[in-house]
Amino acid sequence: MEIQGIIQGWIIYLLFLVGSAICVAGKFSFVQLRSEYINERIEEGEVHARKLLPFYQAPEYFLGAAQLGVIISLSLCGIAIFYVLKNSYGLFFNYILSKELVILLITIFGILITIVTWILGAFIPKSIALYNSFTVLLKIGTMIFIWQRICTPLLAIGIYISKRIVHLFHQTLTNEFDISHTEDELRMLVTASHKEGKIDTVESELIDNVFDFVDRMAKEIMVPRQDIVCLYTQDTMADYLDTIRSFRHTRYPLCEGDKDHVLGLVHIKDFMEVYIQKKRNLRTIKHPILIIPEIMSVSSLLQLMRSKRTYLAMVVDEYGSTVGLIGLEDILEELVGTIQNEHSIEKEEIQSFANGTYELAGTVLVKDVEELLHLSMLEEVDADTIGGYVFYMLGHTPALEDSVIIGTYKFTVKELRRFRIARLYVEPYKDTKDKE
Repeated sequence: MEIQGIIQGWIIYLLFLVGSAICVAGKFSFVQLRSEYINERIEEGEVHARKLLPFYQAPEYFLGAAQLGVIISLSLCGIAIFYVLKNSYGLFFNYILSKELVILLITIFGILITIVTWILGAFIPKSIALYNSFTVLLKIGTMIFIWQRICTPLLAIGIYISKRIVHLFHQTLTNEFDISHTEDELRMLVTASHKEGKIDTVESELIDNVFDFVDRMAKEIMVPRQDIVCLYTQDTMADYLDTIRSFRHTRYPLCEGDKDHVLGLVHIKDFMEVYIQKKRNLRTIKHPILIIPEIMSVSSLLQLMRSKRTYLAMVVDEYGSTVGLIGLEDILEELVGTIQNEHSIEKEEIQSFANGTYELAGTVLVKDVEELLHLSMLEEVDADTIGGYVFYMLGHTPALEDSVIIGTYKFTVKELRRFRIARLYVEPYKDTKDKE
């Protein structure tokens, strides 16, 4: 009789262990997929994917049914093991006279069966479901859906009570589908995926740049006023040719008198037609140019450029004075990095060297330097670029080899353009006084 009871207990245990595994696999495969993904598979011609859509009509009920199935299955597994142990106690005692040894063996058996239950009933099904969610849900989703229909009244009561209890704490009942990630969490997920080899370096950098892109303002990526190359209405055709030969741009702002009076933009193709026809008036070939505020977001500017089909914008301050220029290439560089063409001779904005030193363009943003060097800059300094920040810290007109200490780094002026800092050399700084 005892042996028969042991066999029955094991059969019940194995049945409900399988039930637990099915519910666990169903839950995690269901959470891993989204209804949008199912619809994509249907559009791609996956006939069986349509079977999964009903599961997502009430996701809280499907998840509740899976969780309830796990709890019931594991509880019955525990009862079955208790039944096995109860029937095994007499057999153990017949062969082992020591009661203490019997209790010790039963305890060890209980620990081992708990580990086996966790591995076979939860851990392995979860891993399989996460690895091949679509196939797993296709095979076992219908069973859980039928179980959901059977338990609907019980689930409805449980969900209602849960909502009322959670409401007492001024919270909203959520499930795995309601959880969203913050920008920082998504960045960490991307970094972890990159380290594990799931995405390559280019993909990781692009995703990271997208997050930075939406936070950028026009004044942070513009070409400063001093570097804007314009064509002026009062100049001669020879002057225009000299400018075009020197800078080799595709588009030039057309100004009257100075850079604050912008008339439009001139495309090099149109200019060549005028030149061949020996005409001089560039007003006849000018195209509209965008005029935008310096605090306009780069993402909004890109949308504006696409809608207006104009890919050059003059940036003005609150007083209407020209402070910079932005082209489509400047925007794209925020996403894909510096774009060097066959005529580019400028150094990269950020150059790193093996000895831990850097060379920075003065136009590099302060917040990018903070991220690169893990520094904390003074918030009261009203400067967007590292060149402007160092200028402020110097407190006087900069000269070559002037330097300032910021945190644990020494910033040295290496190149000037009139009164503007163009290049900086950055090296780790060790205070010798502290050592002494």
